[in-house]
Amino acid sequence: MSDLKVFVENRPYPGEKNSGDLPFFFQGKESLLLGIADGLGHGPRAHAVTLQVEEYLKQYWQDDILRMFENLDRALQSSIGAAIGLGHINLLNGKMEYAGIGNTRAYVLGEKSYRFVCNDGIVGQKMRTPLLQSYQLTEGDKVILTTDGIQERVYNDSSHHYVTTNPETISRSIVEHYGKLYDDASCLVFEF
Repeated sequence: MSDLKVFVENRPYPGEKNSGDLPFFFQGKESLLLGIADGLGHGPRAHAVTLQVEEYLKQYWQDDILRMFENLDRALQSSIGAAIGLGHINLLNGKMEYAGIGNTRAYVLGEKSYRFVCNDGIVGQKMRTPLLQSYQLTEGDKVILTTDGIQERVYNDSSHHYVTTNPETISRSIVEHYGKLYDDASCLVFEF
């Protein structure tokens, strides 16, 4: 899949230079890892922990989401911790696996809509075992990952509109129109 359609939008807490949220993705030969991290709070310490998550996964990402969470929990133990959502997609057959810990959200919008569930907790603070979920993507489906800096009502208000909108416009629109004014706000959108 050479023309990968992944777009991210990330806005820091008003008045802050850097965001404590970080949407990211890594592409392999036949697979894609989508992720979103939200360091506790906002500001420099939250920003630092999300960069730590990205650097760790850049080197060690794999197909096994639960193992990545276990490894991240150990790697982040000396940090303030983070809420993290990870989605692994087989680009050949559209099978998606997802797990999340903390206040992140993941949805699929398309002919059918689907919401993934995230367990409570903080990665880096002896987290609970994540719930691994699977979903079969079909062509045109959009996978949306957000942090808690995005109002959850976005999916009730305008999900039908986003089904036919391009991923770049969706990510910008969600942060611009549904980003909370008192938090970092981030969104990642991938179209299969």
